Amino acid sequence: RDPPPSPPHFNSIHCLLYQKRGCSLLEMDFNNDDTWRIDFWNRNNFQSEEEDFETCLEQKRTELRISKTFSHFFKTKQKVELFKEKHIEFIMDGIRELDSHWDVLDASRPWLCYWMIHSLKLLGGLENRSELISDIVDFLGRCQNKTGGFGGGPGQFSHLAPTYAAVNALVICGTEEAYNIINRPKLYEFLFKMRDEENGGFVMHEGGENDVRGCYCALNAASLCNILTPQLTEGIPQFVSRCQTYEGGMGGFPGNEAHGGYTFCALAAVLLTGIGNLKFIDVPSLTRWVVQRQMGFEGGFQGRTNKLVDSCYSFWQGGIFLILDSILSNWNVDSYWLNRNQIEDQAQKIDESKTVKDTHILDDFRSQLLFNQKNLQEYILVCCQDERGGFKDKPGKSKDFYHTCYSLSGLSVSQHNPNGSVSTLGGNSTLVEPTHPLHNICPSQAKKAKDYFRKINDKKKKKKK
Repeated sequence: RDPPPSPPHFNSIHCLLYQKRGCSLLEMDFNNDDTWRIDFWNRNNFQSEEEDFETCLEQKRTELRISKTFSHFFKTKQKVELFKEKHIEFIMDGIRELDSHWDVLDASRPWLCYWMIHSLKLLGGLENRSELISDIVDFLGRCQNKTGGFGGGPGQFSHLAPTYAAVNALVICGTEEAYNIINRPKLYEFLFKMRDEENGGFVMHEGGENDVRGCYCALNAASLCNILTPQLTEGIPQFVSRCQTYEGGMGGFPGNEAHGGYTFCALAAVLLTGIGNLKFIDVPSLTRWVVQRQMGFEGGFQGRTNKLVDSCYSFWQGGIFLILDSILSNWNVDSYWLNRNQIEDQAQKIDESKTVKDTHILDDFRSQLLFNQKNLQEYILVCCQDERGGFKDKPGKSKDFYHTCYSLSGLSVSQHNPNGSVSTLGGNSTLVEPTHPLHNICPSQAKKAKDYFRKINDKKKKKKK
């Protein structure tokens, strides 16, 4: 692949993304059908002198499958589409009952709830489903333990990963019943107990492994439930800084290889402790690493150096760019996205002669972020979308709820720009709801939950006085 750039200035990193395509994105209309077809065939395939290495061969096989997928699309399709109704149908078919081959995820049942309900929300398919929401709340309540936190299913011990998923899912449900299910005092006790005072960071469960996932899962849940304290966050930025590698990305633990999922968790965790703690992170080095994870031919992201493209990194890598934009532009990413609806209202007033949705669309598709938003949307919609419903890792793989959730989340972060505008390939029909880049739930839901728990805290403070 292209040699690592060494730009000292962020603008040169931004330009790198466009130069790698061999054409100027700023001069092209990517909702014009012929334009983006020509752009795809102008991309460069993988080149290596080590032709016999298995990783090189697998990369070439992947690019061949991508090329065949696009060729078939160009021959048979008139336009890019998002099959919303089919995706909603796929999710609803699995949300109450799954086939036996899903037994391997018996310890991840809150994750299944989160993946499905978040996908429904992004697709606009959660309206008028009060009975479903109530059933999800009831089930997740049975996954909660008396000692605090949530297990992977009823009767399973508490673990930070399903705790993250359960809290996110309950916040998406957005009812008082959902909020009140969460035992916040016990949740705080559990989170604090998971702190690893010896190494820094958090262990995933009692006696379990320590990695930056724990930091993110714990602080995300605490932030949404308004129980984030200095005692809980103490030492976390310093631990995360030790996870940054020579490449610039973050490993799961000091000394581990840089990885997209861990990098997102690490950066988001530091932001949740306070923007002032970014001083512990080498942001330029991290930026150089993440811009090189978007694949030049496929358009999607890889998780690590010399790995294959995978649609789940559409969010785990793509979400990093929204966070980076807040850092480079010096605005608070959490408070900004919590007030996202107000930003969109301002964007809608730009031209009163247009409809609300038309006002949002940037037809010339200028990338607003430090990655090629158009190419990512192409990969998600053309290569990973199953017309019968659901999304998959890449062509040749099977669809599942995990990749459906993070493909849609990645589609969202590539569409909704920080300035309130929206960049979509295919126009309004492919547009999904915005997602908060730190929590990966819709901003309005995050704000509603934080406001609710803040009021409860305020009432308790008044009673003490």
